[in-house]
Amino acid sequence: MKKLLLYLLCLVAWSAEAKTFKVVGYIPSYRWNVIQQINYSNLTHVCVAFVNPDVNGVLGFVKNIDDVVALAHAAGVKVLPSLSGGGSYSWGADTAIYKDLLSDAKRTDFIHTVMNYVHAHQLDGVDLDFEGPGLKLSNYDKFACALADSLHAQNLEISGAFGDDNYSKYVADETFAKMDFITTMSYGGVGSWNYNKPTNEATFDVFANDIAYFSARGLTAQQIVGGVPFYAVEFPMSPQVSYNGYSYPLCTILNNVAYADQDPLHHDTVWTVSNHPIYLNSLPTFKRKIEHAAVNGGGIMIWELGQDCFTGAVRILDTLSTYIEEALTVKSPVAEDVLHFYPNPAKSNIQFNGDVANMQGYVIYNMLGQALADGKDSVVDLSFLSTGVYTIAVTMKNQQRSTLRLLVE
Repeated sequence: MKKLLLYLLCLVAWSAEAKTFKVVGYIPSYRWNVIQQINYSNLTHVCVAFVNPDVNGVLGFVKNIDDVVALAHAAGVKVLPSLSGGGSYSWGADTAIYKDLLSDAKRTDFIHTVMNYVHAHQLDGVDLDFEGPGLKLSNYDKFACALADSLHAQNLEISGAFGDDNYSKYVADETFAKMDFITTMSYGGVGSWNYNKPTNEATFDVFANDIAYFSARGLTAQQIVGGVPFYAVEFPMSPQVSYNGYSYPLCTILNNVAYADQDPLHHDTVWTVSNHPIYLNSLPTFKRKIEHAAVNGGGIMIWELGQDCFTGAVRILDTLSTYIEEALTVKSPVAEDVLHFYPNPAKSNIQFNGDVANMQGYVIYNMLGQALADGKDSVVDLSFLSTGVYTIAVTMKNQQRSTLRLLVE
């Protein structure tokens, strides 16, 4: 059989603790009709929006959360229920429910309720999505820290979604320190407060500045996951009774022949026939944000997955996965004839050739940077891998580290 050799594609300063690039996607209850169409293999976490308590502290969700848990877990993806959200529980009358449940008298019992809900639905942690006045609740930090301790004691995760410093400044550094990761809401919308100020609030600069803000608050790069929008925002010419009609799933623009001549795939602004702007993230902006997050952060967050393209030639999540793969591959001059393996493409196993005697070990990663296996043997069993592209990080005894690309059929 002809041996297909793959030489070293690149030399990298690959750390012993490889970076895991998080891809966090939200699924709100009103997108339940597309949960079967989402490519969960491109994600690391799913946040289900939103799970909230009634006045008696009983948690509920309007759909069957187990539906998404089954789909995500089948792909090895973690699922977190997202508490509060951007509606009435943060900004309206229902904030009073959390104020009561987070009080000193009720906080411990409510944390038990949350933990019981997590276990009952085989969830992997909790996401806190308190916004605005919700972050100003006097016991928010006590609740978040105590919940984090309870989750961590059982090897479960806690995350939080936060906007800029207008309200995040009310969150204690101690609370941020306990978060496994936070996501930045680096995007905006249109409403009565800004309809006459058509500013793009989802630019690369907003994304980078938000990551910098949370870094300055003491979070590590791995804790900071930058948010990107899967929607477009139109600014109307006059005040509206409701602004719901001015936020569109991204593909409503990308697949709309009315905007084809403006090339929305590659431009962040398109214009209506009335000459007012619609802002979106083009593919180059997504790519630039991913490249920035790969160096300065720990991943990206998507609001929200139901706004992806499920018909047509472009699926945004799949495209972003390709950008992530490219961003995590750091290229440098090829060093040939040091170490290689065959066959490639492979099916069941590969065998290292070359300077095998000086190979200290290897780690196999998927394209999200997740470690899947490690070892030292020259023959590597691949039977547990599904079809796709992987990288193998090899460490030599002289501490030289190299990255090899593997295609599994």
